[in-house]
This record gives sequence, C-alpha cells and structure tokens, in this order.
Amino acid sequence: MEENIVISGFVEFGDYVDNITAQIARDLKRKVLDDFKPHRIHSVIFPATIPDQREDRGQQLFKLAAKTNSKAIIALGMSSSLLGPCIEHVAYNSNSGKYCPPELVGTPVCRGYNPDQTFKISLARWDLKLFQSICKDEGIQASFSSKPGGFCCNHLMVQLCLAQLSNPVWQKIPWIFLHLPCSPEAVASSYRLEFRKAGKKTMTVETAIQIVKILIASLRRD
Repeated sequence: MEENIVISGFVEFGDYVDNITAQIARDLKRKVLDDFKPHRIHSVIFPATIPDQREDRGQQLFKLAAKTNSKAIIALGMSSSLLGPCIEHVAYNSNSGKYCPPELVGTPVCRGYNPDQTFKISLARWDLKLFQSICKDEGIQASFSSKPGGFCCNHLMVQLCLAQLSNPVWQKIPWIFLHLPCSPEAVASSYRLEFRKAGKKTMTVETAIQIVKILIASLRRD
C-alpha cells in the first residue's frame, strides 16, 4: 500500500536559470516512488522570494499534508556552496543573505517573535544515521548544518516551525529541510566558468532524487 509525501521546492533565482529543487518537484509530482516502499509525491513549487506577512507557506504545506494524509513533508532548497546533501536543524527569525531585498535585511520573519529568536527543528522522526549510512554506500557525502542562510529557505523553515506548533494535528506530521547543490542545468552558460573557478560542484537531478528516496526510507514509522 502506497504512502503520501509532500515535497516543496523553489524556482530559479539570482545567477541560476533553474533550480534543482523545482526540477525534482516537477519530475516527481503525483508520481510513485517505489525503490524502498511505494510513495506518492505531492509537490509544491514556491517563488524564490520572501513572501509578505499574509502568505504562510508553512501552513500551506501542512494543509496539503493533512489533506493528502501524508506521512511527512520534505522541504528542499538549493545552495551552490554545497558538495552534497545537507540537512538543516536550526532556523532564525531574521531575514538576511545575498538575495534578500535591502529593505528586509534584519527584519523578523515573524513579527510576533524577536529577530534574535532561534527555532530548533525536531528531527526525532528521522533515522539520520541510516540516511548517512545509505548515502555513504552510494558514494554520497551527507552533512548537517545550523547555518541555513537568511533568505527564502530559512523563511520557510521558520514558517514550518510555527505552523506545526499552531495545530495539534500538524504536530504529528514530521518535516525536514534538505539543501542540495545546483544541478548542471541550473548554472547559466555565462556563469559556468566563474562557477567552476570558485570550486563549486553540481549534482544531477537523478542523484538528487535518489537522495530524496533515501531520506524517505529513513523516516521512522513509530
């Protein structure tokens, strides 16, 4: 019997002409992954922007997860500084970063909390040792981070933290944020030389989808 999973990604931004997370979300939408156990994917692609206070993307994902009776939410982000998959375990209530509009730098993600507020993401429902082990067997180096940046990825993490706290039903739905390197298609031809000179690496969408499958397999069902 198949289970449901919600996956989110972002569109292209800055010097990038595509986003590996949007590629994954497009490729997997309503498809069934069955490498480990059948899972039907319900995907959402967000603009790579900081939404205004009226738009709550965290609530949007939890509502979709509840509607589809999904077992978990996997939110994806792209970072050109990475060489492999990276799981985030902290979010910050402050907007910042290279792509953040100047007028929003230093402003809180949620006005009801201090800009210095830190949100710890609960990862108890994920067997991350298993995730690392399977990735290692596949020749993939997985890592963990407490520095998610301050733009739309961090913004989404804060909204997911607060949305989950707001609803007892949603508190039973685990979620995780996974950053991935760029795909080759995401790097514009005019930027590739600079990209390589900076020592940055790309990851194929096929490899990234395999990582998502491994992450789903590491979800604890207890």
